Amino acid sequence: MQEEGVDGLKRTCQLLRNRVEDDALSLLQEFAPWVMKKAPEEGLKLFTLSEVSTAPIASFALSLLQEVEEPQRSEFREKYIRYLVVMHHVEDAALNTEYVLNLIKRLLAAAEQAGVDLVVDRVEETPAPCREARSEIMQFLETNALYDPAAVFQAIAEKPLVFERIVVLAKLGRFREALQLVLNDLRSVNMACECCRRFSAASTKENNPWCILLELLFGEEDEEWVWRGDVTARKKSAFREAAIRVLVTNGYQIDPLLVALGAVCDG
Repeated sequence: MQEEGVDGLKRTCQLLRNRVEDDALSLLQEFAPWVMKKAPEEGLKLFTLSEVSTAPIASFALSLLQEVEEPQRSEFREKYIRYLVVMHHVEDAALNTEYVLNLIKRLLAAAEQAGVDLVVDRVEETPAPCREARSEIMQFLETNALYDPAAVFQAIAEKPLVFERIVVLAKLGRFREALQLVLNDLRSVNMACECCRRFSAASTKENNPWCILLELLFGEEDEEWVWRGDVTARKKSAFREAAIRVLVTNGYQIDPLLVALGAVCDG
C-alpha cells in the first residue's frame, strides 16, 4: 500500500542509488526492470548515478537498456558506455571501441551541422565547433590501449579524418601507410619526422619508420605538385631535398642507418 503523498517510484530510486551496502547491486538488479518500465530516464540514472559502481553488472544493465524503445535505446546505451569507459575505465575492447566510434559519429555530425570542413593542415586548425570533440578523440586514440584499431580504421577509412587515420594506422604497425598520408595528404616532412619519433617505440628492425620515411622520400616518382604553400615544384626533386634534410637533422635517431643509406643508393 502506497503511503499518501509519497512518490513510490522516486523514493525507490533514491534508496537504490544511495545504497552502498553489499546488497546494493543485487537490489538494483531486482528493482531496475520495474523502474525502467515505469520511467526509463530514472532507470538509466540507477546505472550511472548510483553511489556504487555498476560496472560489475554492466552486461545486465546493457541488456536491460536494449528493452527501451528507440530513440532512447541508442541514447541510453551511448551514455552508459561513456560512464563505463570514462568513469570506470572498463577493460573491455568492444566497449572502448564502441565508445570512440560514438565520439567519431558525433564529430562528423557536428561538422555537417555546422557546415565546416575537417580537412585541415594541423589538428589545431580544426574549426571551433568541432575542435574540442576532435581533441578528445585524438587523445583517446593515442593513449587508449584497449580499443580495436582495425575496427576503428575500417569505420573511418573513407572519412575526412586524416589525423585519426594516421594514429590508428600507427597502432596497427602500418607505418608506411601512415607516413604516406602525412607526406601526400598533409605534405609535411616535419610532421612525418615527428611521427617517426613517436612510432619508434613500437618499431622493429624490419618495420622501422625512419627507414620507411627515407624510402618514401627517395623513391618518389616525378610529377608536378604544390609544395610549401602555393609553390609548384617537381615532386621527386622536392622529396629528395627533404630526404637529405631528414638525414642531416635526424640521422642520429635513424636505426639502422645502413638500411636507410641502402634505400638512398637504390633510389
